[in-house]
Amino acid sequence: MKLKEEGKIILVVFLGGITGGLLRLIFLNTIFINNQLLSITIINLLGTFILAFVSEFDFNNYWQSFLKTGVLGAFTSFSTIMILFNTEKNLLKTILFLIISIFGGILMTKVARKIHGKVYA
Repeated sequence: MKLKEEGKIILVVFLGGITGGLLRLIFLNTIFINNQLLSITIINLLGTFILAFVSEFDFNNYWQSFLKTGVLGAFTSFSTIMILFNTEKNLLKTILFLIISIFGGILMTKVARKIHGKVYA
């Protein structure tokens, strides 16, 4: 029985990953920023905000797996931004985007939780 449950979780993560990957592709193709590092940083900050916001809800295991691991895991991209940081020739620009990613992510988490608290209080 446990194996069957794990199979369902794998399926919902898979479906969430497809959804998140498609959303990321759509987002990257619709925002008109000619800077891939900036585009990925915006996606990661948006994903952090959404993850913090939905984490405040009490979803069942399937929805958590679908949204958090699947959709947002595929939508955001830590590995891509690390590769971009390593290929960027301008060290100051790289450090700036790294700082924005870290502190922006912390800020997005705080803002999302505050908004959730006001909307659902």
